[in-house]
Amino acid sequence: MRKKHAYLIIANNKYDQLSFLLKLLDNERNDFYILIDRKSSFTDNDKLIINEAVRHSNIYFVKRIPVYWGDFSLVKAELQLFSESLHSDTEYSYYHLLSGSDLPLASSDKILAFFDRHPNKIFLTYATMNSSVYDRVRYSYYWVRYNRRSGFSRLTTIPFRAINKLSLLIQRLNHVDRFSKNKEALGYGSQWVSLDEQTVQLIDNNSEWITNTFKHSFLCDELFIPTLLNKYPRFKKKIFFSEPVRDKATEFQGNLRYINWWDGSPYTWRDGDESKIDQGVNLGHLFSRKFDLQENPGLKKYILSITHK
Repeated sequence: MRKKHAYLIIANNKYDQLSFLLKLLDNERNDFYILIDRKSSFTDNDKLIINEAVRHSNIYFVKRIPVYWGDFSLVKAELQLFSESLHSDTEYSYYHLLSGSDLPLASSDKILAFFDRHPNKIFLTYATMNSSVYDRVRYSYYWVRYNRRSGFSRLTTIPFRAINKLSLLIQRLNHVDRFSKNKEALGYGSQWVSLDEQTVQLIDNNSEWITNTFKHSFLCDELFIPTLLNKYPRFKKKIFFSEPVRDKATEFQGNLRYINWWDGSPYTWRDGDESKIDQGVNLGHLFSRKFDLQENPGLKKYILSITHK
């Protein structure tokens, strides 16, 4: 019997769109693990809408934590989702990490068939490595994090950025480099991934190392999985497509997610972009982001058309 798939979803708003995402992927071979950002409003009615979206899949709501962009809390959320799904009573062949603004570009049956044809692979997108990865305080230096529960958290981010700039200057003048001997092992790639069970087990087994290594870094959600894989060469052999992307529309992105970095950071698809998304479908991508169907309702009809072929 073929194993099921676990979809691990981090969301903070647009629960109608999240329900649409679940409805498109609803399948007896798919389960959903959902972590709702604790900072966001989430009512019993929102939960009811989400639960009513599926008929065949199981939905599990993971303990909520506050999640902040660029912060280690995002990695913490991912580790929590990986752990809870891995240690459930169900065995999964693949674990797909998605955001609430993602949507599929193929039917759930076609997605399952693709992964059945490619078992035990790692699907992530590698980015081009350069010195700016270190300079942007992602790894080598300590990133100053304020206590977001304090009154200071309600202040503008400008003082926070100024504090970090001053901190970086002091660290550079004092030649601080936390990982000077291991720079060659640093990996840089996509946050959103599809991983086989063995790789998720590797992440779970190394959760303490991940925490100790990256808890003081910035934007480390794009670092911890590629860097961990660099420590285990046999896992790197499992990567489906490892050529670094350079943010061009004609490139295949190894995580199977067509993400438009060439028009934004990333770009949110708009009504009228259907032909652009078609290009991603033709390249072989199975998912895409970012979508805002409330602002661009025409794309809902388009997504329904390509996921029901």
